[in-house]
Amino acid sequence: MADTVLVVEDEREIRDLLRRYLERAGFAARTTPSGAEAIRVLGDGGIDLVVLDLGLPDIDGLDVLAAAGGVPTVVLTARDSVEDRIRGLQHGADDYVTKPFSPTELVLGVQAVLHRLHGGATTTMAAAPGRVFSRYELVNRVRGYEFAGYERTIDSHVKNLRRKLATDPGEIIATVLGVGYRLVLGRDR
Repeated sequence: MADTVLVVEDEREIRDLLRRYLERAGFAARTTPSGAEAIRVLGDGGIDLVVLDLGLPDIDGLDVLAAAGGVPTVVLTARDSVEDRIRGLQHGADDYVTKPFSPTELVLGVQAVLHRLHGGATTTMAAAPGRVFSRYELVNRVRGYEFAGYERTIDSHVKNLRRKLATDPGEIIATVLGVGYRLVLGRDR
């Protein structure tokens, strides 16, 4: 069964273009120009990933991102400052693409995010519990290529993982100051 991607974009041409590219890549694509409608669709379930414009006419895209409730999200926006990128990643975006963009590159990014989430990245912390991984190493192991983004993106993802996995932030993933992170072994607790 194909993964379902929800495209939340107010510009019709971009929405239609992305639907065609996603469907050509084997995804089921749904689209909406409205943030409120996106939240409703997300609430119904069945969405595997969201491609989200932050500049929506009815509500701010960051509000939709917050309502996504852990559904993987690739932000696609004209907001291209470093602060905007950081804010998007801190709010839980899995990737951040700025306009103008290549539709092929965006689809490859969607595939990479879903590949990671479906278990494609098996050589990370779970494969070597107790070993310390630098942010740089984690980014490169998860992305599968030299990522031209920010190593601090890992901090945001670790924060989200901790929130989902445990009540005590260091219970499962420990921070090693000045180095990176490690998966805590049962005997290390």
